[in-house]
Amino acid sequence: MQELRSGFRFIFTSYKRTAAILFIAALTLAIPITVSLLGQQQEIRQRAAQVCANVSADIMLIIDKSGSMENNNAISKAKEAARNFVDFISVDSNNRVGLVSFSSESRTRLDSPLTSDFSSVKSRISSLDASGETCTQCGVKKANEEISASKRSGIKNVVILLTDGRANNIIGSDDRVGFDIAAKAALDEVRAGFAQNETVFFTIGLGKDIKTAFLQEIANLTGGKYFFAPTANDLASIYPQISQIVGKVAG
Repeated sequence: MQELRSGFRFIFTSYKRTAAILFIAALTLAIPITVSLLGQQQEIRQRAAQVCANVSADIMLIIDKSGSMENNNAISKAKEAARNFVDFISVDSNNRVGLVSFSSESRTRLDSPLTSDFSSVKSRISSLDASGETCTQCGVKKANEEISASKRSGIKNVVILLTDGRANNIIGSDDRVGFDIAAKAALDEVRAGFAQNETVFFTIGLGKDIKTAFLQEIANLTGGKYFFAPTANDLASIYPQISQIVGKVAG
């Protein structure tokens, strides 16, 4: 019996020793991965802070004009809030504003290049009408292209993306696609914009039919911020908040 007890104690002790070794090994492997992820997040924050130094800004407005924006007069409220935002930004004459509107790929437009002619941008905003699908990738790509073509040295690049729905269309397809496919395509464009021009994305989710995590990820990837507008009326307070953030970092 004594030998049996000794045998059990040996097995149990060996098991604990093995478990401890495995735990230490797993922890050793996990620490570099965790440090790496934290390092990447810190790098994004540092790069965003550098972009958001006290300088003027080039700001691309991306406005969803898919068919659902007709609901509850959302497109009208969105246009009013965007025009007011342009007024806020125009206080600094060295700022520039551009406009992209998106729905289906064929209806996505660079409505206004980056310009300090703020009245012309407001006029373009007023002319927007809503119909079609939701190609978020299309809107982001158009904005990225304009920033790349017109960027200025020492000026930070900002995108403000407003959408009331879920991405369901991608470049090269006339048909609806699944949200996961459309979201990945859009996120790839966001990453490209940040990598090429250190563009900071602010996102606004309007209404109930949105993917909050998707819009938050767009903002987080670039050091920006996500805002939620339960109704179109809430846009009247959100755009001024963004203008204050941009205004502070724009000096």
